[in-house]
Amino acid sequence: MGFIEEKNLYNDGFQEHILRKMAYWLNNSSRVNGTIEVSIDVQLKESLEEGKRCLNIEFIYSNILPFLKLVKGMHEMTKGFLKVQDVLENYRTAIYEKDVEKFLSMYAPNVHIYDCWGNWESKGISSWKENVVDWFNGLSEDGILLNVEFNDLVVEEDSDLAFVHCAVTFAAYQEDSGEKLRQITNRFTYGLKKVNGSWVIAHEHSSLPISIETGKGIFNLR
Repeated sequence: MGFIEEKNLYNDGFQEHILRKMAYWLNNSSRVNGTIEVSIDVQLKESLEEGKRCLNIEFIYSNILPFLKLVKGMHEMTKGFLKVQDVLENYRTAIYEKDVEKFLSMYAPNVHIYDCWGNWESKGISSWKENVVDWFNGLSEDGILLNVEFNDLVVEEDSDLAFVHCAVTFAAYQEDSGEKLRQITNRFTYGLKKVNGSWVIAHEHSSLPISIETGKGIFNLR
């Protein structure tokens, strides 16, 4: 069944023609790479131009505006992360690009973070943003690019919740020369939930094993 039922369209010449075109447009749209891909044919464009003289206010409010809201809603649904793997790929690319907003886009507003650097925890996206801004600014000042690699990845998910654990390696390269400077591997656990059709991180926990003798983190086990 398509998005719009054609049998209930106005039986009123031009208005019926416009609605049938709208029905065809939505029913033949598709999702490609997270966006709505559609083709609005020349005939529809010409019909809409001609219709500026014919469409009455009641018709616009009862048909055209709901149609546009539906399209906007479909677009909003497809902007997010449809798969858990999409979140991990965004994590990887946002860090490499040092893009704060892109990085934060995969976190829930009330996210709870246990990070193994600095603060004991971060509660909420504003608190987490402060850490991320400091992190990315530091990388930029030092001229460093970080390559992120996920290993030993395990994903368990149902329709609305997902659990991920893995080893994440951060390899630092000099931006100008491409020289590899260092790398560390942390243990990560992510708890994700689906919000409006998009996966977001609700909880994140990173850790390192601690040396009993020194009380310091052990960086070279992996």
